[in-house]
Amino acid sequence: MINRVVVPVRDDGNAECVLRHAISLAKNVNAHIIVTHCRLRPEDMLPFGVPMSRDMKKQIMTQSASVLNLAETVMRQEVEAICASAGVQMSDKPIPHAVTAQFIEAEGRQVDVVRRHGRLADIVVVAKPEIDRNLGTNTLKAALFHTGRPVYMCDGSMPDEVKGFDQIALCWDGSIEATRAVAQSLWLMKIAKKVNILTVEAEHVQIRPEELQLYLSEHDINSDIIMVKSSGSTGASLMKVSEACGAEIIILGAYGNNQYFERVLGGVTQHFVDHASRPLVLVH
Repeated sequence: MINRVVVPVRDDGNAECVLRHAISLAKNVNAHIIVTHCRLRPEDMLPFGVPMSRDMKKQIMTQSASVLNLAETVMRQEVEAICASAGVQMSDKPIPHAVTAQFIEAEGRQVDVVRRHGRLADIVVVAKPEIDRNLGTNTLKAALFHTGRPVYMCDGSMPDEVKGFDQIALCWDGSIEATRAVAQSLWLMKIAKKVNILTVEAEHVQIRPEELQLYLSEHDINSDIIMVKSSGSTGASLMKVSEACGAEIIILGAYGNNQYFERVLGGVTQHFVDHASRPLVLVH
C-alpha cells in the first residue's frame, strides 16, 4: 500500500482536478496527501535585462511579494475548501486509518519543487500536459525522470465519486520499464477487481504475459491476458483495447526508448500522454 501522495500545484487552473484525483486515489488506501504549492521568489519577478534604480527594484519586489502572498492565501483556501467538501482532514502529519492532507508552500521553480518533494513520495499526481497552453510538460518530465517514483497523470476530467477500481489495464512488453511499473503498482492492482494484461501480438516479448499472470496470482491479483493486434500505431491500438475493456486506470512503463525521439517522432508513451482519456500510472 501507499502512505504518501504528493500533489504539486500552481496557479494554472488545474489544482482542483489534480487534488480531487489524488483524494479519490488516497481514499482507497487511507493515504496522506501533501499538496506542494510552487511559489516564485520576488526577485524572479524582476524584468530580465532591464536597467533600473535600486529604489525601483525594491518597489517591484515589495509589490511582487504582496502578489505572491495573496496567491498563496487563495491557493491554501482553495485546497482547504476542496478537502473539506471531500471529508478530508487537514493535518501536518498522517492520522492512522484516515485520509489527511497537508499544504506546503514551496519556493522555487515548479520542476525543482517536484524533484524535492517527489523523491520521498509513494506516488506523484500531476495534470495532463496542455500543449496549447504550454503547461504541464516539464512538471510531468520532472516527476518521471527525476523522482524515481510512479506518476499518476490525470486525464483532465473531474472524478465523479470516490470508489474502488473495477478494471485496470497493464501494458506489458517485458521491458525493464514495464517490470518497474508492475513492481511499483502492485498495491494499486491489489485494490482493483480485475487487471487486464495487454500485450501486442506482433512484438517480441522477452517475458511472456503468462509468466506475468502467474507472478500476479502469487500476489493475489486476478488478471486476464488480452493479445492486441497492432494496426498502424501501437499506442493507438493499446489505447483502443484498454478503453474497450473498461479500464479506469492504465499502467505502463514510460519512455522505454529515447524520450526525445518518442516526443518528436511519436511512440507508445507519447501517444498515451497526448491522447489519454483515462488516468495513467507511468513508471520510468
